[in-house]
Amino acid sequence: MHSPRRILLVDDETSILFAFSQFLKTSGIEIDTAETLPQADTLIQKYEYAGAVVDLRLTGATTLEGFKVVQMIRERYPRCTIVVVTAYGGAEIRKDIERAGADCYFEKPVSPKVVRDVLQERGVYPA
Repeated sequence: MHSPRRILLVDDETSILFAFSQFLKTSGIEIDTAETLPQADTLIQKYEYAGAVVDLRLTGATTLEGFKVVQMIRERYPRCTIVVVTAYGGAEIRKDIERAGADCYFEKPVSPKVVRDVLQERGVYPA
């Protein structure tokens, strides 16, 4: 028996973490959530992720900690599908986040279904 695939959700808004985790919960998938950079770092060191959904701003301040999360995941798990969602986007941010290693980029609000579809297309989430 093989272990379930893991998806990491990183966002400082607990309501978004709850909505996405409930929507993505299914057999064969483990969902982990983190609200801060240190929490994300701990999980990234502990588990292997097939997919990640990452917000760029985790403290509500002007720092874009999500970039660091994307870099940490990409360095440790090169095959992980990384989807970035942010309310503070734009063309320049999109280019920067793609250079950092994200596979997909969406501006909030984005439906959990859209994110699930991307994860399905990339073989992370069951069809």
